[in-house]
Amino acid sequence: MIYTYRTTSACIRGCFPARNAHLSNLNAMERETLVYDLFAVLGDQSLLKDISGELTRAKVVPLGHRALALMPMTLALKEEIEGKFVNPDKEEQDCSSFERLSSVSFDWLRTQSLLGRIGYVEAEFSGGVGGQSAIVLEHESVVFGPLLTRWGQTGDSHNVDSMKLMAINQALRLFGVRANNSKDEFDLLGLGKVRGTAKW
Repeated sequence: MIYTYRTTSACIRGCFPARNAHLSNLNAMERETLVYDLFAVLGDQSLLKDISGELTRAKVVPLGHRALALMPMTLALKEEIEGKFVNPDKEEQDCSSFERLSSVSFDWLRTQSLLGRIGYVEAEFSGGVGGQSAIVLEHESVVFGPLLTRWGQTGDSHNVDSMKLMAINQALRLFGVRANNSKDEFDLLGLGKVRGTAKW
């Protein structure tokens, strides 16, 4: 399982318990408060609307910045894509950095990249410890990633010590998103405001 952190240090101080807290000791309400996940396709809003037309379980959510939008990769959407799209002629992509991106859904994503730049991101965290994964494609080629980064996991080879290096922030820069003095790319788009993929 991949974990991630909420990007602002204020939230790390205010939203999470000590790093050695165990989720198993928390009640359902506490778990809901502490756990965050995001599994989503990213791209231009018009592009995502075009590719969502053939998918009954797809939803396009505008992010209010540079016409960017996300399509939550719910389990239902993942199953629909894998049930409709099979492309055995393509070279299989290593998707080990991701939880919900299978080789079939990657082939689907690669095909959609013919229409324009498109990305896929995952993030999960609990108790302020976590990680992010990202990949960006264009014209059927990978232009970024796949990259897995982790936060708060000293000794892990994927651990980073700067928010700028987190996978989703790096991927968002390829879509023209730039951090400002008070917010990084992740926060600038408000990606931390919704705590679960299915709630977008």
